[in-house]
Amino acid sequence: ELLSEPWRSRLDGFQRLLLLRALRPDKLTEGLQDWLSHALGPQFVEPQATDVATMFKDASPAIPLVFVLSTGTDPAQELFSFADKMRMSKRLGVISLGQGQGPRAERMLLQAVEEGSWVFFQNCHLAPSWMPRLEQLLETVTEDTAHRDFRIWLTSTPSPAFPVSILQASSKMTVEPPRGVKTDYEIGILSEDVARKAARARRDYPAPHAWRHVQDAVKPECLVTEVLVRCLQKRHYPAGNPSPKSEVPDTQRGRRQGHFVLPNVNVSLARSSRYVVVRPRISGTRRRRGKRFSVLNSPDPRDEETVANLQRAFANQLGAFEEFFNSEHSKALPFRRLALSLMLFHAIVLERRKFGALGFNIPYEFTEGDLRICLSQLRMFLLEYHDVPVKVMRYTAGQINYGGRVTDDWDRRAIAHLVAQHYDLAVTQAGHRFDQDGVYKQLDDGALLPDYLTYVRDLPINDPPQLFGLHPNADILCAQSAAYAGLEALQSLQPRTAAGGGGSGGGSGGGSGGGSGGGSGGGSGGGARQEEATMEAAAALLKQIPRPLDVRPIMDKYPVKYEESFNTVLVQEVVRFNKLLTTVIQSLEDLMRALRGLVVMSAVLEAVADSLAASAVPQLWAAKAYPSLKPLGAWVADLRARIGFLQTWVAQGIPAAFWISGFFFPQAFLTGTLQNYARKHVVSIDTIGFSFQVLKARPTGRPAEGCVIYGLFMEGARWSESEASVSESLPKELHTEMPAILLLPEPGHREAESGVYLCPVYKTLQRAGTLSTTGHSTNYVLAVELPSRRPQGHWIARGVALFCALDY
Repeated sequence: ELLSEPWRSRLDGFQRLLLLRALRPDKLTEGLQDWLSHALGPQFVEPQATDVATMFKDASPAIPLVFVLSTGTDPAQELFSFADKMRMSKRLGVISLGQGQGPRAERMLLQAVEEGSWVFFQNCHLAPSWMPRLEQLLETVTEDTAHRDFRIWLTSTPSPAFPVSILQASSKMTVEPPRGVKTDYEIGILSEDVARKAARARRDYPAPHAWRHVQDAVKPECLVTEVLVRCLQKRHYPAGNPSPKSEVPDTQRGRRQGHFVLPNVNVSLARSSRYVVVRPRISGTRRRRGKRFSVLNSPDPRDEETVANLQRAFANQLGAFEEFFNSEHSKALPFRRLALSLMLFHAIVLERRKFGALGFNIPYEFTEGDLRICLSQLRMFLLEYHDVPVKVMRYTAGQINYGGRVTDDWDRRAIAHLVAQHYDLAVTQAGHRFDQDGVYKQLDDGALLPDYLTYVRDLPINDPPQLFGLHPNADILCAQSAAYAGLEALQSLQPRTAAGGGGSGGGSGGGSGGGSGGGSGGGSGGGARQEEATMEAAAALLKQIPRPLDVRPIMDKYPVKYEESFNTVLVQEVVRFNKLLTTVIQSLEDLMRALRGLVVMSAVLEAVADSLAASAVPQLWAAKAYPSLKPLGAWVADLRARIGFLQTWVAQGIPAAFWISGFFFPQAFLTGTLQNYARKHVVSIDTIGFSFQVLKARPTGRPAEGCVIYGLFMEGARWSESEASVSESLPKELHTEMPAILLLPEPGHREAESGVYLCPVYKTLQRAGTLSTTGHSTNYVLAVELPSRRPQGHWIARGVALFCALDY
């Protein structure tokens, strides 16, 4: 939106960015792009077309080539294709780094430097301990010492363990995965297009030449299905109709009759990441003409039909769908409809990841193989069952194929709901709409594969959040997350002046400054100012941090009592907070002494100083504290509020309502509530659950049973007091405060089958957590039943959850 006068003329481009950062962080990324385009040129914000060949031109024997990996991308196949073009495929050594691979990689590197071959080290981030050694080895590689044909290729995700010197000296490229439902749709359906080409090649060319043309028809980006991969891994080959020996490929340049090469098989099957060779009664790894092959056993050396069956299974797995897709079989039409719906489901689960925790608590690596196996099972189930086996298909897709990757129970619930939406008899009807506007819909009965391809190519590039089941506000959260991630990256690039104690650090800085023409005073003055700022920040924080509470008087006033478990909860909370306060105070005092030169500045204290300069919570404190995403200032204010809550409890007695966000370990408080009820009514605590009642106002007195909690925030929806139920969020309202909730213990409690939404409660907006030593999640607290006028699945797709604390 345009600024009004006088701000429009007063503020320059960068000052407007500051205004966006303060008022509309969701628009900051777009503002940065506009500012960079005007300040540096449009080429700095427009996508640059690049490939491996362009990257290779900038490299030399002394300049490594680095692929920065993104989620869902693998540049290996592109490199292999480029090596073929450069006639280096037989001189390319490949190692996937990991535990124990360092010595082998070093031998391969030294040999390649001498012989002039290429080495490809994958997943450098998985070998952090070997990275310093790799850095040392590459420092010795120069234009004079290395063969002119030598090149080293590296892949790594962004990792602090990756050597900075290699990154700075290298030719770099990152490949972002294709995004958008349209692109995901195209990947799914265009695979069928590739399958059609493979099937046509098998039909049009006589044996034994058919397989060569099938290989030519199948593009490198087309992956083998997981069914075939698993068959190869288990040394079990799919059965098929016997075929004459003439269908087995002829001998190819020294390869004996019966050898069979499968291109583009899963990387884990082949050390070369490119070929799997099936040989009778041979196992292990052999080197043939400079290339490594991973060799698998064949059941019988005389059974050449086994190789032909494996050959046929590979091609049929790719080509069978198109024939059935376009056939007049009675099950072809439901297959087309359900396949389209399944591909949309696949696209949705991929795209929900960009919304962060609102989409899934944990970002999962769903692959095209998951879609492929579901399509295979879909065809099989339709042919084997008279009616469409919806329950079976939902289970295999939601609990095995896709759900097998899911480790979070609430994510599994979301996957099951999305599968149920797209594996439903309703989607088999012509014109069925997957969205309110009808852009994503089923085609007419007579539509065949070319019509589906045309339909997909005409889909919009940008997808609305409603397509994924999310509220339009999810776009704002997504944009804010991108902006904050960019700001954190920029902040990490800022120079850090070491806050070293004593005069040596200042003297060194002064000498450096004088050498550069700035004068000794400039160098030491900068270091002194940094130390002064750190000292002031530490002193200010030390004044704000409360002192530890005296546990002994609290234990005397609130002794351990059988009928009142809240006394024990209070004492345990005080002990936990005291440990945190002691750590914070001690580290700040030590840091101030180090800055005065009284003690040595350790690595731990230096990390604390860097965190204070970045207004972040030091890792030393976070390791002793409760989960929190707040910046340093908000974190300290929140800590003071939590201590104040405990002090009020100590001074005034057990409160009528509990600020659940103020607990260090809220699960203990909930257990204490159940324990009070169990001991009062003499029932087993294992048989008790909670029923919930949302209150209009916070009570002034303790309830007869249970407890009242407050301080929760809702994301993805809001609580409507007029409707007394969960309702849609208002525009641009990302988080709303939840009214007080009464938790009533109830023996044998069962969740209502309808009219409620089972809403998870987390400590932070991150949602994901780990299992602690107490057996509880570090983030998940409990699930609350909230009244709802909409089906529960609607809010599941929205990602609705409650939180004890926000990130500000």
